Amino acid sequence: MLQRKGLKFDSKSFRMHITLCRIRNIKDKSGLNNFIKSCQAAFQTTDFHVESIVLYKSSLTQQEPVYTRLHREVCKHKVL
Repeated sequence: MLQRKGLKFDSKSFRMHITLCRIRNIKDKSGLNNFIKSCQAAFQTTDFHVESIVLYKSSLTQQEPVYTRLHREVCKHKVL
């Protein structure tokens, strides 16, 4: 569907994700890893309704990331 809209894809395999934050520099990597592992252990999912899917391009700059919306697709069927 997206290729028909003219979007090009690279050859890397895609892994769906949600970026919750970006960290430029960290001094205590071990502490961050322990924190992430504790969050993963407590994380639970539930079904939810998806009204649309939006594809963004993220460009990292010196000041802050810049997000550009590339495409939005409204879901016509119930997606869980």
